[in-house]
Parts: sequence; C-alpha cells; structure tokens
Amino acid sequence: WAAEEGIEMVPFPTDKDETDLDLAIGAALAEGIDRLIVLGGAGGRLDHLLGNIGAIVRAGQQVPTEAWLGTERIAVVTDEWSAAFATGTTVSVLPAVGDAVVSERGVRWPLDQHLLPHGSTRGISNEAIGKSGDPVVVTVHEGCVLVVVPIQEGPS
Repeated sequence: WAAEEGIEMVPFPTDKDETDLDLAIGAALAEGIDRLIVLGGAGGRLDHLLGNIGAIVRAGQQVPTEAWLGTERIAVVTDEWSAAFATGTTVSVLPAVGDAVVSERGVRWPLDQHLLPHGSTRGISNEAIGKSGDPVVVTVHEGCVLVVVPIQEGPS
C-alpha cells in the first residue's frame, strides 16, 4: 500500500541493532522535525514495549513527543504539559530519566515542586478534577517524566 501511494520506504535488514521504531524515530529526527507523534508500538512483547518507551523518551528529550501505545496515551515532558480531561480521568506521572521534580495542577492530589525519585510510584493514578475543559497541568522543574492517560479517557 505504501509503495502504491508513493510513500518512501527505507528497507533495513531483519538482523539489526535497533528496533524498527528506534530506526524510524532516528530517521524522523534526522529530518529536523519539531514534534513527534508515535502511533502503535505496544506490540505484544514486553521487551519491545520497554525498548520502544526508551526510544520515545530519548526523542522526547529532543522534540515534543507523545505516543499512543495500546490503550495508553503517553507524553514525554521536560518542561510543561497540559490537556483538558473529564473529571475522574486517570492521569499518571512517572519519572523517566533519573529523579524528577514536578508540580501538578487540576488533579485530585496536586504536587508542588515534589521530588519523584526514579522508579517512584507516587505519581501513579491521580485524577483530573477540572470541569468543562479546565486543564491538567504538569510542570517539570527538573528531569523528565512520562504522563500516561488511558486513551478511552482521552481529552474532553
């Protein structure tokens, strides 16, 4: 289909040192993109999922990056991120590269310049509290985080 539509395809050998997603992200970054959206990549194998999340985090440290993996929307945040959700929508914030210092507004359990050590689960399962489009705002003062929201609970 892609060839019939005139879409450029770059073949790689099956024996390679990176996943297909890592190669695709590298090619996109080499083109000088200013934003990256990844659709898919959850693919049924935990090792690939973890590797793909790592590739997405690396990209997100260079350009604004989000991904829709399986049933989750993921945003890589190094500064500030916001989106409006229905009240009760689950919003999780996880440190992605080492420790992170974050503030969260528009959620049931707000944080104010709170340290989330690498591997911390403190930011999991918060809830949006906004009404009629009030945003959830995540500010990263230090580090890099993943904001994870179930797709079925997506933006209102």
